[in-house]
Amino acid sequence: MSNESEVAKFKSKIIKPHRRINPCFMTGKGCVYTEQIDREIEFRKNSKTYSGFMVLPFQPNISVFYELCLKRYIQGGYGTKEEPVEIMKADQVRKTGYIICEKICKKIQESDFVVVDVSVPNANVFYEMGLAYGIGQKVIIVYHKGSSIGEYVTNYFAGSMAYAYADLTPLSINQFQLSAYIWERENRTLVESSPITLMLDSLNLPGHPSDDSNGKGGGEGARFNPNDIDLKFSTHIAASVGVAIDNILLRIENKQQTLRIPTTYYPLIEQLKNGELVQSNASFREILEKINQSFCTMIRTGGKDCNPMMYFWLGYCHAQGKNVIPITAINKYGNDKNNEEDIDDLAFDIRALWHMTFDEKFPVRLESELEETLYQMIVSDFVEWSRRRFWDEVLEKRGKVSIFTGALHNPIGREMIGDWDLRAASELTSYFASHQYRATIESPVYQIEQVVDKQQAVERDQYIRELENMLRDKNCVIIASPDVNPLTEIVLGKIYGIPQANWFDPNFNAERVPNAVIAFKQTAASGKDSENLSKVKRTFYQEMDEGVTDKPERGFKASFLDDRKISGQFISQTKTNNPGEFIVHAHLAIVPNPYRSSLEGEQKYIVLLNGVSGPATFALTHVLTGGVSKEFVSYDPSFDPNAESEKIMKQILEDLNTIKKKKQPTGVQYIIQVKVGPPQPDALSKGSGRGIFDWRHISHWELVKTTDMFPLKIY
Repeated sequence: MSNESEVAKFKSKIIKPHRRINPCFMTGKGCVYTEQIDREIEFRKNSKTYSGFMVLPFQPNISVFYELCLKRYIQGGYGTKEEPVEIMKADQVRKTGYIICEKICKKIQESDFVVVDVSVPNANVFYEMGLAYGIGQKVIIVYHKGSSIGEYVTNYFAGSMAYAYADLTPLSINQFQLSAYIWERENRTLVESSPITLMLDSLNLPGHPSDDSNGKGGGEGARFNPNDIDLKFSTHIAASVGVAIDNILLRIENKQQTLRIPTTYYPLIEQLKNGELVQSNASFREILEKINQSFCTMIRTGGKDCNPMMYFWLGYCHAQGKNVIPITAINKYGNDKNNEEDIDDLAFDIRALWHMTFDEKFPVRLESELEETLYQMIVSDFVEWSRRRFWDEVLEKRGKVSIFTGALHNPIGREMIGDWDLRAASELTSYFASHQYRATIESPVYQIEQVVDKQQAVERDQYIRELENMLRDKNCVIIASPDVNPLTEIVLGKIYGIPQANWFDPNFNAERVPNAVIAFKQTAASGKDSENLSKVKRTFYQEMDEGVTDKPERGFKASFLDDRKISGQFISQTKTNNPGEFIVHAHLAIVPNPYRSSLEGEQKYIVLLNGVSGPATFALTHVLTGGVSKEFVSYDPSFDPNAESEKIMKQILEDLNTIKKKKQPTGVQYIIQVKVGPPQPDALSKGSGRGIFDWRHISHWELVKTTDMFPLKIY
């Protein structure tokens, strides 16, 4: 391979996006540098400059190799004056503050690639490699030829290759092509976390004290009191977790917490008592899968005999935002005073929100510490166990999401957002902000009739391209049915595989397409030429005036529905003369975003809130959030919106987990039934015939139908 082709291949790989570390493992909140990191990466992308970060132990000989060989090779061999490639290490970052924060974590996130030297079993190095791997960074592993741990790493990390350098011999592109040594995490998949407590006590590492056949986690001599029984570290942890979970369940069942955990999750919490110990000879993929599924992982850290691989998994958990508790085990026993260990805390540049010490001289203290820590985790997570996992997987933890609304043409000559759509956007924004997702309400989307002459195909196609570009490479929430938001029309057309020429075409019979959902409204018009009929023409929206009463019907048509239709009588907010309860329906779809610049990188998602009426659209937001706003809802006393939301979100997660095994990307869709009314006291004003605010309130909602969609065609 020529130098030019290798350089081009390397650059094409390192520009692939990676995720951010959120929440911060020191504070539990969003990273304060996220926006700054995004701007730095965007600037380099536009200026065609590249930046790498070097992770290495601060030892003189390893540092000499970096300065004299590796740095010169990367910057000189892969960089040019027009497109420079730089690399730096932590002590070159001239900033104050926490070492792990500004000098390590931030640099790992904002770099294009990370090089790691694993020549020696350094805890900091393995931890930082875990951080980089966890966010999907492009990692290049190197080690000094003859290093036993370097060879071990090459065989241990699935899918990785490590380059063995020889002393200070100059590096050559003929032997060391960077593009061939890039190692990165596989793309994420939708996986529901299992309610297990995972314990990592020791892992076999050749040539390291932790490689001990007796399973005690070290071979440095006596680690227990000869006058007492001998208990392993993992035994202490397992027993302490079991007692702690028992006590926590009693507190929850006695309602000693302010946040209500749905009773359906009590059995899951009970299962946390059965902690699972990772075997010392477990493979990389086995541990990776277990950690990805676990509710909480407990990792033994600290001590002279601690396997540095433990720090890799700690870094991975921190990068993934997983519940993880590093526990430093210290020993105060032994015949030799020099054998006594001081508290050997986490490595110098590692800090963690949850961290505790296990003193083998006072093991009973561990249970109370674990109980309080696990209690905080359980209350935080199980109040919305399924809902948080859904959003974390669809948006990524603390990820970005764009919220789109449609704009209706007002007779006064302005485009306006519907009041219920605005409430829906407000509800979602409040939820995302409280959970530290980064939401943006995008500009309202104008209807096609107000932009171009629909008879002019060229302008129509240009309009569609502009809409598609608005969705490209984003996580999106689209609010409103096709008559209000044209984005809904094009997404439905795309996911159902309908040719673009038939989008915005009322003459195309979408009812013949399997699983296609078409919204419809009855109007009070007396004929097709009546001014009361909307000028909006859509493939997935119909207006009818046949047999209309004072309570016209609204609903959806689809082949998977009973009688191919579901509807209810609709009451307008203008109806103030003893308006009663009524039923409306909403269509919820969750699909992989088919608009992608490249098939590389993380999959983005579109969540479609296709309400055939304002209250139905707003109800969908409560399905997805459990209900943030208390306005415009008057739930029945027996109806628990949080528990019902968790029930539906659990179903959605199960469906997504089922279809993820299909070869082509596939989405799921649901029909939700919503009960509205009756009006609350003083909701209607006298005289004008209409209240200051919409009198309609949501009182109940439930899932009535679900179906898989046909596989999406991703171009």
